[in-house]
Amino acid sequence: DESEMAKSFQATDTDGDGFLDFNEFMAMTNNMGEGVKTSDIESAFRVFDLDGDGKITAEELMEVLKKMGERSSMSACRQMIRGVDSDGDGLIDMDEFMIMMTRTLK
Repeated sequence: DESEMAKSFQATDTDGDGFLDFNEFMAMTNNMGEGVKTSDIESAFRVFDLDGDGKITAEELMEVLKKMGERSSMSACRQMIRGVDSDGDGLIDMDEFMIMMTRTLK
């Protein structure tokens, strides 16, 4: 549900600058992993994977964040992707997204 995600992003923008920076993004994804079902994560992935190709690009990430009322620069979106891009292709696939969403803070 987009309104739920928008609330989550607003709560994550801890410095209130209207941008989601890398640290805020990682804190959000770390916190989302607790008690989340695989089907919920797959649904969230589909929200970000705008063209349905099974990969989330920096452009798709930026577009979804913009729809949710968050302003994030292209370089910030690329940095968010680099933080979880285990195979180095510059994209987030379902496996990387699953790992990102189920990671918990140590």
